[in-house]
Amino acid sequence: MKVLWVTFGLPYPPDTGFRQRDFHLIREVSRHAEIVLFSLIPPGGVTDPGELARFCARIETWQMPRRLPPPGGLARIPAGAWRNFYPEAAARLAALVHAEQPEIVQIEHSLLAAYRDALPPSLRARTVLSLHNVAFQQYRRMASLALNPATRAAYRLKARLMRRAEAHYLRRYDGIVAVSARESELLTTLVAPLHPTVVENGVDCETLRPLPPGGAALLFTGVMNYPPNADAAVFFTRSILPRIRAEVPDVKFIVAGHSPLRCVRGLAADPDIEVTGSVADLRPYYERAAVNVVPLRAGGGTRLKILESMALGRPVVSTTIGCEGLDVEHDHHLLISDRPVEFAGCVTRLLREPALRQRLAAAARELVETRYDWRAIAQRLLNLYGDLTREASPRRSSASYSEGS
Repeated sequence: MKVLWVTFGLPYPPDTGFRQRDFHLIREVSRHAEIVLFSLIPPGGVTDPGELARFCARIETWQMPRRLPPPGGLARIPAGAWRNFYPEAAARLAALVHAEQPEIVQIEHSLLAAYRDALPPSLRARTVLSLHNVAFQQYRRMASLALNPATRAAYRLKARLMRRAEAHYLRRYDGIVAVSARESELLTTLVAPLHPTVVENGVDCETLRPLPPGGAALLFTGVMNYPPNADAAVFFTRSILPRIRAEVPDVKFIVAGHSPLRCVRGLAADPDIEVTGSVADLRPYYERAAVNVVPLRAGGGTRLKILESMALGRPVVSTTIGCEGLDVEHDHHLLISDRPVEFAGCVTRLLREPALRQRLAAAARELVETRYDWRAIAQRLLNLYGDLTREASPRRSSASYSEGS
């Protein structure tokens, strides 16, 4: 089987959530199928495929310009999907499909969903749209946190545009992939009778082994120019950390992740808060940490940072949104709280109780080994490919669904 994979940016190095997902799934699927990778590179994006070259039979990139696409596409492409659809890239993808004749074409993210329109009508391949998150819900949540009226209005507009775009393109693919049962159900309510396949986020349990007991710091990781992560770091510092310090005065807080926004960089004015910026390896920071905190109040998909922490043997305190979509239980795999005073209490409890840290870490490691290892997760994607290529019925068309959104 040959799979043509289309990504926004090269999924290398695997140092962000979406790169990790694409990289590890490509690596695992390449054990069973031939991979051809077509990546649209945003301005300033990575151009060296690195280890990806080991797993792909062919890699092609297309450099996205800083200008927006020509406005002519607006007549046929929903506004939420138009800003990343370049006719030149579409033509290159169509030529690659013609040359390679894949059995599966998989496109990542709703922001690239419009490239389904680039595929020739005579295409014999089955098409898959893989959603790392449901964008309209992500923007809707971000709007709920925005204090500035103009920012709130912009997020609400983006949510409406992406809802229409996602509803439009979900109808046009043979298979839809969601990262959790919760998001699968949300997509089904958007476009019935859709039945997305759940291919969860995962972790490389072979590479990430449990660390020995470490320091006493608190750790939060993620891409820090992503607004939900930036909001979480500031929210934790202002609303939760002072309550922890009232009980544990000398506690340190580490914010680790590249491209921190100014509001995140400003947290380092506190001598007990470290904002790292870009780091090549997060493990030294996990070694210094006793607890990993995930105080997210917005976002979508599922958090690879939680799975990574569990694999490394560091207990987690998370909000409900932070761990949504993961098959976890409060006080068994991690601690969950949405109120600042209770969140602080959970962290303080873990700092004071080594036995509790050990119990949660052991249960969490067992969970990721049995449920969230990338090799097992990739098999679910391979099963979808097998189902699609075995189907004898004609592919779905937009006429198969009502147009309501």
